Amino acid sequence: MGMSFCRNCGEKVNESQNFCTSCGSSLKVYEENEYQNYYSEHNVVEDKAGCFTIGIAFLIPLVGLVLYLVWAQSRPQSAKSIGFAAIIGFIVDIIIWSALLSLGVY
Repeated sequence: MGMSFCRNCGEKVNESQNFCTSCGSSLKVYEENEYQNYYSEHNVVEDKAGCFTIGIAFLIPLVGLVLYLVWAQSRPQSAKSIGFAAIIGFIVDIIIWSALLSLGVY
């Protein structure tokens, strides 16, 4: 039986092992179509916010806040990106409104 190394922590493992005894990482090597099958069987959702969604969160911070609250548990990375865009959008809105008020436009 040959020895190999864990891709996650580098610990020596037997080729017959399914999981690393050091870090618990799966040692199975998946082919591309196996990844697609795994994602569809386990309902894995891609956690990446799109440019459109981030743009909406920037332009309408209230929508960004709602999306942040809705996605905080199920899509944490997307929620973080959208929350950040909403905060920046809110700050920019305050700066613009302050400038307009100081110029007497409103």
